[in-house]
Amino acid sequence: MQGKTHLVVGITSALLIMQPNAFNDLVMGIGAAAVGSLISDIDVETSVSHKKADYIVRGSILMILILAALDFSGKMSVWNHISANELWIHKIVGMCILLVICAYGKEQPHRSLMHSLIVLAALGWCIKLLIPSAYMYFCIGFLSHLGLDVFNKKGIQLFYPYRKRFCLKLCSAGGKIDSWIGNTGMMAMAAVIGWRLFKIII
Repeated sequence: MQGKTHLVVGITSALLIMQPNAFNDLVMGIGAAAVGSLISDIDVETSVSHKKADYIVRGSILMILILAALDFSGKMSVWNHISANELWIHKIVGMCILLVICAYGKEQPHRSLMHSLIVLAALGWCIKLLIPSAYMYFCIGFLSHLGLDVFNKKGIQLFYPYRKRFCLKLCSAGGKIDSWIGNTGMMAMAAVIGWRLFKIII
């Protein structure tokens, strides 16, 4: 399936299941579901997530090096501040593991590691450490991606590292069914977001 299809189905599914009742939760839920629904395709060289991953990983490494240099020079006590706060340690661990998985996963064959339940569990755990309230939205978005890709003619390694690929061979990325789901999903997403906004305002 194409990125647009994954995006609209992931966001719509997450909002229908979670039904956020506050504006902040709605915005956060849309963002987390969007990331969850697209992150699997980080292993596609032409995908937006693959292109952005290099910048995110390099930027994160640069930031870590700058903070380490400031800490070492004595200008900032970064490590002392972090080690004194257990919550920050959890967030840093979650971010580091997430970055490692994404950096490794983007170099793997398409629909292998990044389309598996083991990565769903690992990335979900990272998100739970970083932003606990985003956890379910992210996981629903990720699961929707796996669910859609099972319909493709090319299978996914759902139980990676087990090599067997699962697929129903009903459609192909960019085909008529993909296009129909994407267009219908766009209307459904707009309706669900509008309904949640209406419920929040009222």
